[in-house]
Amino acid sequence: MGALGHIDDLVFISDRHTSIEVGISKVFPYATHTICCWHFAENVKKWFHRKDVATIMDKTARAYTELKYNRYMDELRNLHKNAFDYVEAIDPHKWSRVHCPQRRYMVMITNVAQCINSCLKFARQIPMLTLAEFIRNMLQRWFHDRH
Repeated sequence: MGALGHIDDLVFISDRHTSIEVGISKVFPYATHTICCWHFAENVKKWFHRKDVATIMDKTARAYTELKYNRYMDELRNLHKNAFDYVEAIDPHKWSRVHCPQRRYMVMITNVAQCINSCLKFARQIPMLTLAEFIRNMLQRWFHDRH
C-alpha cells in the first residue's frame, strides 16, 4: 500500500497519461484519480481550434451543481457537436467537480505539482531521504510564509 498507508478521500490530479493512472491505482488502490481541467481544456482547444469551446468546457468542469453542469453541457453541444461528443466520451467523474466521488473543492488543476517540480529541478540529484527533508522544509517555509 506504500509508505503512507491508506488515506481516506485521497485525490490525485494529473494530465490524462495512462501510465499515471496505472501507477496511482497500483500504489493507492483506493485513491481517486482525476484530470487536470487546464490540461483538458488545452486538449479541447488543440483538437477543435476553438478557445470558446475550451472556455465552456472549463466552466462545465468547475460547475458546483448538476443544473449548471447540464446547462453548460447543452451550451457546448449547441456550440460544437464534435467537441461535445469528445468531452462526453470521457468519464465526468474524472474531470467534473459535481460528479467527482471525492471533494475536489476548488482544486481543479495541477499548478501546485508543477510549481513543486520546478523548485526541485536541481534537488533531484540528491539522495532520497535528503530530498524528502528538502521538500518538507520547503513546504514548511511556504505554509509559514502564507499562513
